[in-house]
Amino acid sequence: MHQAAEAAGCSVRRASKWVHRCRGGNQELPDRSSRPHRSPARLSRQRVEAIEALRRLWMTAAEIAEVLGLPLSRVSLWLKRIGLGRRSRLQPPEPPNRYERRHPGELIQVDIKRLGRISARGAGHRVLGHRKSQYKLTDLGRRSRATGFEYLHVMIDDHSGLAYAEVLDALGADRAAAFLRRAVAWFVERGVPVHRVDERRMKVKWRGGGLLFDRFGGCG
Repeated sequence: MHQAAEAAGCSVRRASKWVHRCRGGNQELPDRSSRPHRSPARLSRQRVEAIEALRRLWMTAAEIAEVLGLPLSRVSLWLKRIGLGRRSRLQPPEPPNRYERRHPGELIQVDIKRLGRISARGAGHRVLGHRKSQYKLTDLGRRSRATGFEYLHVMIDDHSGLAYAEVLDALGADRAAAFLRRAVAWFVERGVPVHRVDERRMKVKWRGGGLLFDRFGGCG
């Protein structure tokens, strides 16, 4: 038994327990539940049904505990177990508030997400605990940071969910306008003519957003 336990990487006691279970007919040796076989202090099903019935009358946990003569903590525990911990659960869920444009290209949503760039030397200080992965490059006498951020630009059709995305190295109206031209051409190639672009987020998130549509040509 000692050799078998050492080969299995467990204690002799645990190996003996598995052998006993196997000899008892349990060939798969699954883990048993730690729940006790008997729980004398557990509430009866009638009590739990009474708690649920009173809860559906919009009674608070304190009121239910007073009526049934139970501790407030036990009533609160069972209310959570049956999914009625909050009285708002008594109301039917609201239907999903969704909308969808009737035609492809009727409205195009555009957004941006700033992402931390991972350099060739690895992740940043929040992962590695040091800043050795951050470095700068020199181009024509000007030093620029090689790490920093990247900017994910996304355009999504509000009807079909068709999406186009690019990762750009910086923000700016010129880059955003160039991205819009490429994205609109990509949509047109797939049979989705762009009729309107929602520019509200673009004017907030892109630098020079007020000049963006003048440079793009008035797609909005």
